[in-house]
Amino acid sequence: MTVRPHPNTPLPDASIYEVLFENNVNKNAVVLVDAENTDRFYTVASLQESVLKFGGFLQQKYDWKAGDVLAICAGNDIDYVLCLHGSVTIGGLSATVDHHTSAEDIAESLRLVQAKLVVTDDEYKTVVAEAVQLAALPHSVITFKDIQTLLSGDALIPLAAPARYEPDQLAAVPAYLYFTSGTTGTKKAVCISQRNAVAIAYFMDTFIPCGTRALTYTAIHHIGQLALTTHHGILRNIAHYIMDVKSEHTKALDVCEAIQKHKIDTIVLVPWVANTIAKDVCNAYDLSSLREAQCGGSTVDASIIKRVYERRGIKLGNAYALTEVMGLLVPSWESAMKGSPGRAGPRTTLKLVDVSDKEVAPGGTGELCVKSPTVFMGYYNDPEATKAVFDEDGFFHTGDLFCMNEDGEYVFNDRKKNLIKYFNHHLYPADIESVLIRHPYVSECCVLGIYSPEEATEFVTAFVSLSKEHIPVNHDVKEALRHIREYVDSRVLDARRLRGGVVVMESFPRTAFGKILRPKIQEMYKNGLIVQV
Repeated sequence: MTVRPHPNTPLPDASIYEVLFENNVNKNAVVLVDAENTDRFYTVASLQESVLKFGGFLQQKYDWKAGDVLAICAGNDIDYVLCLHGSVTIGGLSATVDHHTSAEDIAESLRLVQAKLVVTDDEYKTVVAEAVQLAALPHSVITFKDIQTLLSGDALIPLAAPARYEPDQLAAVPAYLYFTSGTTGTKKAVCISQRNAVAIAYFMDTFIPCGTRALTYTAIHHIGQLALTTHHGILRNIAHYIMDVKSEHTKALDVCEAIQKHKIDTIVLVPWVANTIAKDVCNAYDLSSLREAQCGGSTVDASIIKRVYERRGIKLGNAYALTEVMGLLVPSWESAMKGSPGRAGPRTTLKLVDVSDKEVAPGGTGELCVKSPTVFMGYYNDPEATKAVFDEDGFFHTGDLFCMNEDGEYVFNDRKKNLIKYFNHHLYPADIESVLIRHPYVSECCVLGIYSPEEATEFVTAFVSLSKEHIPVNHDVKEALRHIREYVDSRVLDARRLRGGVVVMESFPRTAFGKILRPKIQEMYKNGLIVQV
């Protein structure tokens, strides 16, 4: 079953620099604001000038050439966006690196993309400098403060001439490098072309509200912020208020406070923030500027979406994307209420295939495959890994299992790699998790297949965070877990029963966007770092 419901409206034959800056008629629009110090901001014009001046500095001091990689490993800052554009505008690449990790991990990322220079900030300078030494890079780090001192000083730095491309070059010119989340395996660098960047920016028009003030509160090193803050906000002259991210997960109440303070009307919510907005703890905050929003990172349950609307009048959609494809389904509140992330978007062709790569019949479940200008150009310097995820017809295989409902909306079932193999049964964790999460003792859950050497198969095992306020005082943890297991086993098919038991998690390892790191849980359990009560 192949679907192409939208007309293939042509994209402009232009670079991302030309689209955002040269074709932007509202040069005085404010597009980037420091949320903690609103006196620091960029308009389209001032950002364009700074980008060209920074590009000139790279050429003058570092002999920057086409294909050279600038890595950015820092906390959120309006100058992060400046640096992302600086290298790409003059024909180089920009790579974003997670700063909430060790020097060894950072060094691994720097080696993977063969970075020539690294930009950081004062807070992370020490660990990033150590990583640069470990990776044996040719230049020492520079900071946002160094760059601002340079740009505002008297040094004679010529404005760089932006790189120009013929239309047929745009899809073949690499621009940005983003790392895969690591939720299902080895880290790889996803390469986004000039054409990809433009296509992604325009795709955001299909579901991002036409607001005036947006909030960036998750780490800019995630590709979602390339689409939203770095590109779409400038394209549509939306002022993005950028919060400094002091920890891996921004506190939900800090987000509510920022929405109230800056009258935010455009936002993408991560699941734990959406869940908090649905609770009494947020009643003290005025969120009336926000009427609709999207949720990203992982799926938010329809029950939470319903509560947010009933309590706050905010309509939430579930945005589905991957690092490799930032734009394929168009989310909406109506679709989210039916458990769907939406329908196929513009310039996008989708198909669902079975394990033999044959298209499934209408209503069947299969792996979602996509062909679109938003699909990445490949994994950086890894042709074998790239070849493995594209079929002979040019479709990218997402690794996610979907079906389509009668309204043409796609419904997510599970990750293909998450399938649990219990003897001859192939089980979707989501089918069991949807039952598990309904138990009042469970606040969050994840179901995995844990291999049993004795039975030579995987046992369905539940990992849960307990909602302790709902557990009766006369129930200890063991009694609560027994109750949970009996509840699930009585409501699922025999093969789906929790033969591996129920394991308590104080917290789940996650990506910064809230996705649970299933391989990490497997590893922790295998190494005895998580034990059954």
